[in-house]
Amino acid sequence: MLAEISRMMKTRFTQWFFPRDHEKEHFRALDGLRGLAILLVVLSHTSNAGLFFHPLLDFHGTGKIGVFLFFMLSAYLLDRQIAQRFRAEKAGSHYWKNYFLRRFLRIYPLFLLALISWWMLNETGYFKVISSLQEIADHLLLLRGENVFWSVPVEFKYYFLSPILMWFFHRFLRWKLQKIIMVISLLVAVSVALDVLLGLSEISTLKYLSVFLCGTLLSIYELVQQDKLRNNRSSALLEALGVLFALMIVLSFPTVSEAFSLPFPPPDAPGFYLFYAILWALVLLAAKHGKGLLRFLLQLRIMRFLGVISFSLYLFHMPVISIIQRSAIPNPVKVYTIWIISLAIASFTYLTVERPLSRIRLKRRAANPVNR
Repeated sequence: MLAEISRMMKTRFTQWFFPRDHEKEHFRALDGLRGLAILLVVLSHTSNAGLFFHPLLDFHGTGKIGVFLFFMLSAYLLDRQIAQRFRAEKAGSHYWKNYFLRRFLRIYPLFLLALISWWMLNETGYFKVISSLQEIADHLLLLRGENVFWSVPVEFKYYFLSPILMWFFHRFLRWKLQKIIMVISLLVAVSVALDVLLGLSEISTLKYLSVFLCGTLLSIYELVQQDKLRNNRSSALLEALGVLFALMIVLSFPTVSEAFSLPFPPPDAPGFYLFYAILWALVLLAAKHGKGLLRFLLQLRIMRFLGVISFSLYLFHMPVISIIQRSAIPNPVKVYTIWIISLAIASFTYLTVERPLSRIRLKRRAANPVNR
């Protein structure tokens, strides 16, 4: 009886949170990468609040490292799909209507819900970040980015730049890898130089363009070099390099680099995010095409679950941290309470908002019958 109930619950959980597992183009390790990204963000914010699972597990300063992974991964997934459409000559008007509709539904409904929730909490005095309806409007118009909301305008504006880049590569470069690398390298250099010289706004897509472009280049490289990546020798090499690159990222964590006196600047130092973008792109390549420990860890259901609900968890965990931090709950228990409540809220909003909206598509109009 218990075994049957357990099996039914496991099946239902898979249907709710992993509905794309049967799709050939869905790679489970990439869900896990998203899970790793949100793990770094939330652990950073709990550490910043002085709350730890253990004093040695201090992740302060890793939040942006996780967000850089989100940016790079979003560009990779998005541009891979767009490039495939262009290469197959299937990027018609119907595709673009669905593209922009899906991008809007992916971000704005949950974004609005989070903004309203944060504003309501401000009215109670528990969490003061969004203090007026005008601030909500400014955020929706992508003019502001308080607290964790800073990343939303950065990413959403890239959704408009991405099709232009892919169209340019298709129309003028005909997917010639060397030419694409030259163009992307130039754009990266301009982006980094402008940020170093001018100090671009925190919500500027141009500031973080180099991070997105690493995902873009990886998606194109993968499509053009598919045969090489399927080689068993390449898989073994990628796996080894992936572990090495992941270790380099860990060594750059502020707590680790301070403990070992390593010469890493802060993760958000101007231009230094390119370092993370390159390493994360190589970790992604290893996770997808390698067959060892890295891929195994990222395909764990807990990592994939975190990845699936990552956007909801990203938008709603900060108020939970603020409220629990001020509560009378004993300190050792606070961090567990934060995770339990945050996961519950994120799971609920994913199932009631994100998942239903992700199914919406515009249907093609039926062709009018020809009169004879």
